[in-house]
Amino acid sequence: MHDYLVVIPARYQSSRLPGKPLIDLMGKSMILRTYEKCVAVVPKDKVIVVTDDVRIYDHCISHSINTMMTSELCL
Repeated sequence: MHDYLVVIPARYQSSRLPGKPLIDLMGKSMILRTYEKCVAVVPKDKVIVVTDDVRIYDHCISHSINTMMTSELCL
């Protein structure tokens, strides 16, 4: 068995579409939709969202999503 981790990078200050991870699409944020697609195929303890923005971090925590703050230089 291989050891793996699915890492979802999420930046709020995107140059093309700022705030994209938190944009609401039919009642769910983009980051929540991405997370749900990932956990549909791998265990949720193998999926983590990494972000440099506290708004995304708080949103993930409020939805019980494994998340981690990182430097904006990492994303």
